[in-house]
Amino acid sequence: MASDHALRVINDEAQLLDVVVEALDHVQSALSGPNGMAMLLWNRAANKEVTRMWPTWEEDFSDLVMGLLKIHLTGRRIVLNREVQVDRPGVGGGRTDIHIQAIASHPQADLLTVVIECKGCWNRDLPTALTTQLVNRYLRRPHTAGVFLVGFFDCDVWDPQRRKRCSPSHTKEGIERQQQDQAAEHQVPVLPRVLDCRPPGKQAT
Repeated sequence: MASDHALRVINDEAQLLDVVVEALDHVQSALSGPNGMAMLLWNRAANKEVTRMWPTWEEDFSDLVMGLLKIHLTGRRIVLNREVQVDRPGVGGGRTDIHIQAIASHPQADLLTVVIECKGCWNRDLPTALTTQLVNRYLRRPHTAGVFLVGFFDCDVWDPQRRKRCSPSHTKEGIERQQQDQAAEHQVPVLPRVLDCRPPGKQAT
């Protein structure tokens, strides 16, 4: 099939996962390109000093990713939602951060799902959440794949007086290795991705 995700037939959850991951590549380009949208994920002091900045919250990160995914998945029979309730409260489920579904093209027409769990790089559960939250809560269902999506913000423009920086300080590459090691422990379709959300000019440092 054509490599363009807008033309590709989706027959199973792995193929839907591929389409979503390609769309996330476009999200990264939108964040880090000239006049990148990563600036929308940073608070700035009232005096507009660029050096006095601190990240917005995980909900804002999820909302922006969701909006950009909708743009890049337009034209497909794919449905995106935020904060979808999975199972009844107290039964072991929860609300997914981003919930993506499509109907398979084969005659059985299975309902395919990709769940995206979003975290900021400061989240204390980062070392375990791919397993405890994404895999254990959501990926035991048929025809379901997952993306563990981390927003990486740690850089020298982060004002620790406004909000405490990540501790210990870590790197984007280190988080990627940590999450890849977690994902490798599971026999379900799950991929970690780290989006560079640092301001333009800081993403190569």
